[in-house]
Amino acid sequence: MGTKRFIAYCQPLGSFLEQFWPPAPGQSLYEFPDLSECDPAEECRTKTFRTGETFMENRDWVPSEILAPLDVHRDDLLLLENIDNYQNSHPGYTGMLTGYKPDKDLGAEGPSIDQVIAREVGSDTLFSSLHFGIRTKDRPGTLFSVSWFGRHQGIVPEKDPRAMWMRLFAEFSGSDASEADQLLAERRSVLDAALGQASSLERRLGVEDRRKFDQFLTAFREVERRIALAPVACAVPEIPDAEDSTGGAIERGDLDQVPFTTNDQIELMVLAMACDLTRVATFQMAFEATNMLHPWLGVSARWHDLSHNAAKAPRNADEGYDWRNDMCDYVKISRFNAEVYGQIVQRMKDFDLLDDAAILWTNSMANGANHNSRNLPLVLAGSAGGFFDTGRHVRFEAGKHKINDLHVSILQSMGIAAETFGAEDGNLGPLTELHS
Repeated sequence: MGTKRFIAYCQPLGSFLEQFWPPAPGQSLYEFPDLSECDPAEECRTKTFRTGETFMENRDWVPSEILAPLDVHRDDLLLLENIDNYQNSHPGYTGMLTGYKPDKDLGAEGPSIDQVIAREVGSDTLFSSLHFGIRTKDRPGTLFSVSWFGRHQGIVPEKDPRAMWMRLFAEFSGSDASEADQLLAERRSVLDAALGQASSLERRLGVEDRRKFDQFLTAFREVERRIALAPVACAVPEIPDAEDSTGGAIERGDLDQVPFTTNDQIELMVLAMACDLTRVATFQMAFEATNMLHPWLGVSARWHDLSHNAAKAPRNADEGYDWRNDMCDYVKISRFNAEVYGQIVQRMKDFDLLDDAAILWTNSMANGANHNSRNLPLVLAGSAGGFFDTGRHVRFEAGKHKINDLHVSILQSMGIAAETFGAEDGNLGPLTELHS
């Protein structure tokens, strides 16, 4: 059995479930209804679309419009229907990896699953975990962070691939062994002095200040741990371009750079896995309630607006508005996220890392229009060393499981002896049907 690795690809604002789930046996692929079939005063979509209410597994699933880019990986996938988020609405963005109801202002009540795994499988790597982002926020928060070290300790993902390259590979390029050893010795000396001063200060602090100071020391000790690890033998990739073909500066936050920045981030993340710099990573596409635009998809409407409009019949139908346009644009965005997830899976395959890995694609909501988080659109890739029986669309009994139950299975697949995860009332029962 090889080295276990975990990646969570996280997106906001739900999906168009009618064109996300493959049809169950005997059903047909969803087609947009005629506008005349919808009462403009009523929603045209059900509040929670699902292919059924009872347990079902199907190895011969037919790709839906959104999941079509993943058909090439079908033998490595588990499509997981009828699993609910622990937290509804936008705060479910933080709840989807923590299994807790977050505080509106302070964030999660406990560590996210990636951090629990990192403590077990990441202690021997230079970075216990890495966190990548695309157009993410520069501060932690309930709507901005999916990863949490612990209670109210949100993690800010790195959205600049050049900055991530510097963090990962700068010290491994252009230096010989003696220079590296000297650099490590100098850093240890600085840390030793700083920790000595910190210990003296701690004795004079009150209870609350001491708690904050403990968090500071924890971060310091993480740096100390990294320094103690010798650099790995790894082919250093080229740093992501700073200029385009005409010599103009590339602004990594620009919308037109999103597809290229996404490619760079995926390459860096998977190379970090292949070089064993880390074994745990998260990848955030934007943040919850984002108004991100997708011009490279030919979509001019804002993502947040589409998550609402694509779910309701128009109230201005007499003005010639066709609600199916919003539906189609919302589907395009969901399909783009499927393509990004598929690229992660493919690159892990290219380095022969997928078989022992678990790669989760998760979402904060199901139907974004009414902030409904029942029946999350969830996909899991990789068997984690044969733990998961992949190649199936598995539909659980409706209302029987929350995402906490899925996280327990993922923890177990990583070799962690877990029976519960997150909030106690979010643990409704094991997902033994997923196991080989």
